[in-house]
Amino acid sequence: MPNGDNITLAELLEMRSGLYDYAGASELPPILDNDPTMVWAPQELLAISFAQPANFPPGTSYEYSNTNYVLLGLVVEKVNGRPLAKAMQKRLFRPLSLSDTVYPASTSNVSPGRSRTATCTAALPSSSPPSRTRPTPRSTKRRSRPARSSPQTTPA
Repeated sequence: MPNGDNITLAELLEMRSGLYDYAGASELPPILDNDPTMVWAPQELLAISFAQPANFPPGTSYEYSNTNYVLLGLVVEKVNGRPLAKAMQKRLFRPLSLSDTVYPASTSNVSPGRSRTATCTAALPSSSPPSRTRPTPRSTKRRSRPARSSPQTTPA
């Protein structure tokens, strides 16, 4: 990894690592054109990024890089000893009662042009306490309203 010994986790999170963003690689569009449902392993995406020199020394500038999120996902897997999807469910989604939030499995064909963590489909929790059962849908019937009377005019 270019500058790997000098990049901190904070720099990965802050998009200040300087690592090349694999999503901008010229070899990516032909691969996606030929196989748009290809499942990308993190190592494949990192190989694309690491084949390029760093864009700048770590911590000296800012530039969004999907590569940072791939690396951070691998760190989460290593620290938690489980796949990223399970770690996200256990440590984030379940404690926050985000029951409608999912993280794609490693067999999902998430586009490499988007970070894996950015593909979560989240429903924000309401301000009321979380419910253990799903709410019943509201009726779609409209209530009838009394007819409005039009203003009466009197001849002058």
